[in-house]
Parts: sequence; structure tokens; C-alpha cells
Amino acid sequence: MGKKKGGSGSGENEKVVAARDRKAAQKDEKNSRQAKQAEDAFWEGAGEGAKSKAQKKKEEADARAAEAAKKKREAKLLAEAEEQALARAGKKDKSEPKMTAFERSKIKESDKERAAREAKEREMAAKRQVSEEDYAKQMRLEEENRNRNEDEIAATGLTQALNALTTDPGSNDIHPEKRVKAAFNAFYEAKLPELKSEKPGLRANQYRDMLWKQFQ
Repeated sequence: MGKKKGGSGSGENEKVVAARDRKAAQKDEKNSRQAKQAEDAFWEGAGEGAKSKAQKKKEEADARAAEAAKKKREAKLLAEAEEQALARAGKKDKSEPKMTAFERSKIKESDKERAAREAKEREMAAKRQVSEEDYAKQMRLEEENRNRNEDEIAATGLTQALNALTTDPGSNDIHPEKRVKAAFNAFYEAKLPELKSEKPGLRANQYRDMLWKQFQ
């Protein structure tokens, strides 16, 4: 079976490319060195005096060119090394785990729960706020209930007083003053709140005298 051909361009192995470039640079340097050695051997055989000024200038120019070529190769190798380091760093970043669909859905769910909770809190706050109109209405209802209860108490007290004054024709009551006193006390307790509301600030005996006159 034949060997499988490798890809070209971006698919070619970076190490192979770097090795090939180094090999080519070494070959160029070797060729330059051999050419210079051959030239030096030629002039050495010809004698020092045979070298002209032009030849010396040429040697100096060749040396500068060789040094420039060497620096160029070194810069190229350094750039390739940096590119390889960046490529490895990029691959490492890509290998980091990405957020799954489940994790994204959980984040969205948390956002929805927070929004629902905030909406519920706003609704409860709105319910706790009672308008002035509602408050006044509630106070009127409570006042009406209090008045109704007082009327019921007064009616009950008067009924008890009348019952206390009512005697059975066949009974032999030997203590009528006690029944009158009990009836007045019931009448007094029933009517006192109303009288205080009508005439506030009087003394207790004044209220009692006024109610006694009403009772008689």
C-alpha cells in the first residue's frame, strides 16, 4: 500500500514545517560557508598580494549579506515559534467546557422565578396600601356598629328595668325599694353613655341626678 499523502496549507503539521525551514536554512548556511572556503583557498593559493581592493570589498559585502541572512532566518524561526505557542493557547481555550443547554435553561428559569417573586411582592404591597376613602368607610362602619351595640345594650337595660318594676298581682313583695333600686341601676347603666355623649364634662352625681329625674 502507498503512503497516505498529508494535507497542505493550514492542515500541514506545524512541526514538520518548522523542521523543513530549519533544514533549508542550515543548507543555505552550509553552501555559503563552502563557497567562501573555496574562495579563500583560491586566494590563499594565489598569494596575499594577488587580492585586490575590489575583492576585499566584495568579501566584506558578502559577510554583511551572510549576517543579514542569518538574522532573517532567526527572526523567521522566532515568529514561527510564537505562532505555534499562540495556536496551542487557542486550542486550550477551545477545549474548555461550554455551558450546556440544561445550564442555560436553569439560568432562564431562575430569572423567571425572580420576576414572579418581585411581581408578587408588588401585588402584596399594593394590597397593604389602603386609600383614604376605604379607611373613612371602614371607620363609619365601625361607628355604626358601636352605636348599634349601645342601642341594644340600652334596650336590654330598659327591658330589665321594666321587668324589675313589674310585679305579679298575686305576689306579696315585702321589699319594693330593692326592686326600684335595681331597676334604676339598670336604667342608669344603659343611659349613661348616651348622656355623657350629649353633655360631656359633668360630674358623676350630676349625671346620676339627671338620669334619676328621667327614671321617675
